[in-house]
Amino acid sequence: MNQRVSTNQHSELVNAEEAASILKVKVSTVYAYASRGLLGGSTRGPGKKARYPRSLVERLKVRSGARAGHRAVASGALRWGEPVLDTSITEITAAGPVYRGVRAIDFVKRGATLEQVAAHLWKVDDAFTEVDLRLTPTQFNGDSGVYFRLMDLVMHLGSQDPARFSRTDDSLIRQAERVAASIACSAGPHGKAAQKMRSLAEALAASWTGKPPKPSELALVNAALVLMADHELNASTFTARIAASGGADVYACIAAALATLSGPLHGGACDRGDALWTECVSAASASQVVSARLSRGEILPGFGVGAYPMGDPRAQALLDLQFRSGLNASDLKRVHDIRTAAATASGSLPEIDFALVALTRVLKWPVGSASSLFALGRSVGWVAHIREQRASKAFIRPRARYVQEH
Repeated sequence: MNQRVSTNQHSELVNAEEAASILKVKVSTVYAYASRGLLGGSTRGPGKKARYPRSLVERLKVRSGARAGHRAVASGALRWGEPVLDTSITEITAAGPVYRGVRAIDFVKRGATLEQVAAHLWKVDDAFTEVDLRLTPTQFNGDSGVYFRLMDLVMHLGSQDPARFSRTDDSLIRQAERVAASIACSAGPHGKAAQKMRSLAEALAASWTGKPPKPSELALVNAALVLMADHELNASTFTARIAASGGADVYACIAAALATLSGPLHGGACDRGDALWTECVSAASASQVVSARLSRGEILPGFGVGAYPMGDPRAQALLDLQFRSGLNASDLKRVHDIRTAAATASGSLPEIDFALVALTRVLKWPVGSASSLFALGRSVGWVAHIREQRASKAFIRPRARYVQEH
């Protein structure tokens, strides 16, 4: 079985020296706080040293920061502003996301698979080595969107798992592997074909096409999944962490993340990108569609600034791979035409959402399938964050600043 990294079960109590380090005060000040009841009742640890609940120490730190004039910073922290928690999983840089010290783009250059990136993000020796795709469910309801189908799937998996509420690290990884494998096989209508594949990328491709992908196609799918694996505290990932902080099981955390991902300003942007593509296909030119949208004051889905003022490196990397693949020249030309029209009319650069939609069209996957690339890839990152949040023992509970209505 994969080597698992155990969670520290004793991180909820800290000694006076540790509390002083967190609060950035002297140890004598910690004792003063304790005498005033600000750290609750102390517990005697090894050597009869007083130990205090970490949650109360962290709460006191926040209160002290607010009194020091940090309220303005705190009020903007959840609006793409200041960091709200520490993580060692992913850093967003000008070169794109960096997964535990390794650039996502470098993983793509090495030809890494989603399974290998999962092992890296989860800090295990390997991942998915014992997963049998033949045992995954293949339920498919074409009447609902990808994210809603996958929400139902994940909650169904949880209801069938007798170890759903296990708190061991080994159970978390096993459940995560089961969820990701099931997403790959159940995203599209050809679940039976997907079950015969050997990897997550192959299974996802087969679930949409009913046949194994060619090597050149498989490389593109893996690249997309690797680039989507994590993106720091985006809305769906933060949702997963909030659920995990409240003690929710893995299935509930991922279902909550999928619900958030479905929003049109997040993963739902893929569906809006599909609509833009379809409109360009039926129009005389991509420029005509782009100009008409801009004249109506509409946005161009899949184009903008986001986290990368100089352009999304993930989108550029994935689009470059598509053009080098030489697949389906007519669709590649349309990718070029739409990208050029957007840049000419508005100066907007492609984001990863557009690159995902373009990839599904180049691969001849059906409309709506880009969302499955987003969901499967990001499920790996969600699990890393759920795991990190559990280990922190912290409960995420932001405070609101009441403003009197006029």
